[in-house]
Amino acid sequence: MYRRFAIITLALLAFLTAGAQNGVNAPYSQYGFSQTSLPNTTPFAASMGGIVTTRSGYNYVNPFNPASYASIQGESFVFDISMSLVSSRLSDASQSMRDFDGGLTSIAIAFPIFDWWKTSLGLLPYSSTLYESVLIGDVGIGTQQVKTIYDGKGGISQFYWGNGFNIIGSGETAGEQSLQLGFNINYLRGTIAEGITYDFIASDTTFFVDTRRQSETDLSNVTFDLGALYRQPLNENYTLSAGLSCKLPRTIDRKSVV
Repeated sequence: MYRRFAIITLALLAFLTAGAQNGVNAPYSQYGFSQTSLPNTTPFAASMGGIVTTRSGYNYVNPFNPASYASIQGESFVFDISMSLVSSRLSDASQSMRDFDGGLTSIAIAFPIFDWWKTSLGLLPYSSTLYESVLIGDVGIGTQQVKTIYDGKGGISQFYWGNGFNIIGSGETAGEQSLQLGFNINYLRGTIAEGITYDFIASDTTFFVDTRRQSETDLSNVTFDLGALYRQPLNENYTLSAGLSCKLPRTIDRKSVV
């Protein structure tokens, strides 16, 4: 059974990698490694504003604290898919525009290896790049003007393999004291294409030629996350939960092609 689910999951992961692309013009995505998508890639993370360190359950996957996988029930196979719909409004002093976009944002599975060991595989968007901005200025010769267009697209995806372990308790029973530990091994991979176009818009362009410069940057690396989750029952109705998620220092290998 697990083999069949694994084949289906890998096919969906390939589809998500090939087809997922943010369609909203995001000017801030031109800086650094683009506009980060984490942790608002799952519904429960977005609804909590990204505060999900202590969240776990038997029927959903929380990749932002790998210790949470240990709460998956011993006879369960969890298949988790997330979708999003984004509406953005961009404006300046003279005009405004509205963009809409939607589609798959993440996919993950989780299942038990043993009662004390649960594992998870998934694909998340790490960051996205999509922007286009225009600047019109004088060339300095007569009334000649040039329109400079800055554009970019691409992004980084995160494929992870995570494991969660029950150290104290089973992690599946409400009102039970429990301690869970876990880790993620992440593979980051993506390409960002950026360009600058100079478009001369004067009536006489005899001495000017429209030009364009473009570069592509491939990014990849392996990173690690650590997590811990502790629960202490206070009474029949309340439980105190404390979570810790640690992302080890990340470096991303860059290879630029002009």
